[in-house]
Amino acid sequence: MSAVSVLYDRKELAVTALVGGFIAPFIISTDSSSIISLQIYITILNIGMFCLAMYKKWAILPMVSFGFTYIILWGTTALGSFSDSEAVTTYPTLFAFATLFYVIFLLPVVFILRTQYGENTRLGLLGIITANSFMYLIYGDFLLQHFEASSDTTAYLAFFIAAVNLAIHLYLRFRVEGQDTLRNLMLGIAVTFASMGVPILFSAANVLMVWAAESVLLLWLFTKEKNRIYELASAVLLLLTLGALAYYRTTDAFIHDTGDSLFFNGAFFVTTFVSIAYYVVAVIMQFNKELFSDTKRLIAYTPCNAIAYALGFSILFLAFRDNFHFHLEQPISEYASLLTANIMLLGGALILRKRFEISENKLAYEISLYLAGILFAMTVWNYTDPEGLLLRWLMALVTIAYMAYCMRGQLLVTSNQRNLHIEYSIISTLMWLTLTRLLLITFNEVNFSTAFSLSLGIAAFILMCIGMRYHSKEIRIVSLAEFGIVIGKLILNDVWAMPALGKIIVFISLGAILLILSFLYQKLKDALFNEEEQEQE
Repeated sequence: MSAVSVLYDRKELAVTALVGGFIAPFIISTDSSSIISLQIYITILNIGMFCLAMYKKWAILPMVSFGFTYIILWGTTALGSFSDSEAVTTYPTLFAFATLFYVIFLLPVVFILRTQYGENTRLGLLGIITANSFMYLIYGDFLLQHFEASSDTTAYLAFFIAAVNLAIHLYLRFRVEGQDTLRNLMLGIAVTFASMGVPILFSAANVLMVWAAESVLLLWLFTKEKNRIYELASAVLLLLTLGALAYYRTTDAFIHDTGDSLFFNGAFFVTTFVSIAYYVVAVIMQFNKELFSDTKRLIAYTPCNAIAYALGFSILFLAFRDNFHFHLEQPISEYASLLTANIMLLGGALILRKRFEISENKLAYEISLYLAGILFAMTVWNYTDPEGLLLRWLMALVTIAYMAYCMRGQLLVTSNQRNLHIEYSIISTLMWLTLTRLLLITFNEVNFSTAFSLSLGIAAFILMCIGMRYHSKEIRIVSLAEFGIVIGKLILNDVWAMPALGKIIVFISLGAILLILSFLYQKLKDALFNEEEQEQE
């Protein structure tokens, strides 16, 4: 019938002959020798089918042949039963035939696709190439488990499929003109199966590092080749890496990897490696801003670049925090973690000051300013014991530096600075009170009432001086409000509850401050009145 189909150029006759050829062997028994004979028969039938398909350019023949071949393979293998002595030789032989079928349904289809076909036909052939790799992995793994129990063999099989597809991709890239869709498909299959083999072969920690490195490599290749397959694969792997990291931190392996020494352990190394990968991704995007700014990009510069930096910093913080909490006692571990967070805020702001300019990211810097203050306050107000004083004072210095950087930057880029004067005056006062509290903890002093009145009075005095010096009515209003709080506290609480010595100190200090303010007011009243007149005009 095949000869008749060629003679009369009838595709229908060829399909009928092919289907008949696959149905005929079903009468063969499923013992060991019959299955091997069946494999040989199907091999010959498929080779003949491809010769006919390539000669007459009948693309439907491989589609029919692929479907019937795997139906027969699965049916006969799954239903067949072998003795132990037969299984030793039968399953390896079946695996060898499975590999042969994989090659048969891969290379000839690639050759056929180089011929011009309609869209539906091309999609069908591309589907066979894709399904062939997956079916070979599933069927091959089924056979391997019967004579090779190690799960590593499945990973090696996935790597083999990836290598074959990569080799075809390279051949099409350097030897064949056009065929972009086919070339990209082969590359996509190669990346997919390589990524599938990694978690099978390696532990969770190694999977994390391999996927992180692979995502960076693929993104870099995308910048060089402009091939969207690289971009898609990199995006998928970045998401998988994030999910794998979350899973890894919940496993017993993570606890075991923390080891016995601070920083010099597997968990810290793995988490830091993933963090660096996200930093590198962000840097690659930054150096190729024009490429990633295209609206058609899957990994768009905005917001993916900022997200990559944020993930890099967040994962690095987790690396330090986990190590501190596994190797240091409370509350030292908490102090070290919070100090690390504020150091990263300050360091990140300074290193990335050109990428994230304050003028373009006012809200982000404003939020981070409050975050730094809250983290510092947690180290002071949550713990009253004089432990970890060095870490807490270091955090005070880092927090002051970061707040000064943010406040100065915001004031320089804001046209109407007076809107920020009240906010920053209040923040500075709260920071001053927190430092006072830390000073008392340093000297193991529990009572904060007297120190609160004195420190708030001093803060009000300093703000009043600044307000008069820079002619800021807003700062002076905050100063007066703070003086009111101090006086109200004295009248309502301190007069009745404070010891005699404390009352004397507070009243004398407050009186001296008010006298100095009166003197300054007399010296600067002309300038202040001129300022008010100018505002009214």
